[in-house]
Amino acid sequence: YNTARLALEEGEVKIKLPEKRETVGQCPICSKAVVEGTKCYYCSGYSKESADSCSFAIWKEIAGKAISSTQVMSLLEKGKTDLISGFVSKSGKRFDAILILENGKVNFQFPEKTPTERIMKYLFSCLNCSLSLSNT
Repeated sequence: YNTARLALEEGEVKIKLPEKRETVGQCPICSKAVVEGTKCYYCSGYSKESADSCSFAIWKEIAGKAISSTQVMSLLEKGKTDLISGFVSKSGKRFDAILILENGKVNFQFPEKTPTERIMKYLFSCLNCSLSLSNT
C-alpha cells in the first residue's frame, strides 16, 4: 500500500505508515516492483480498492513446496527457476519441476527424461501407486 492508515489501538487513534518492503523483482504484467507479503510475493501495483489494479502474485507455497525469495527473483529475472525438488501433487505423488512464467502466470515445466530413465521408471515402479521401487 502506498498510503498511511488510521488504526484504533487501546482506545487511541494511531497513524500506521506502510511498511518498507524488499523488492524481489519487476512485475511481468505492469513493470512495477514485486514485493514479499505474508502468503505471497505480489505486485506493488495491487490495490484492494481498485478492480483495475495489477493482480500478479506468486504464492509462497506451491504444490506443498515453499518457494524462496531467491527462486522468485530467478523466476522474475529469467522467466524460470532451476529444477526444484519436492513438489507434491493433489494425489500425493512427489515430483520435481521448473517453475516458469507464461503470460503472467506461474506454471510447471517438467524436465525431459532420457529413454533409459523412462524404461527404468516403468520397470521399477509399483503397479498400484507408481512409487519407485529402486534407490535411484
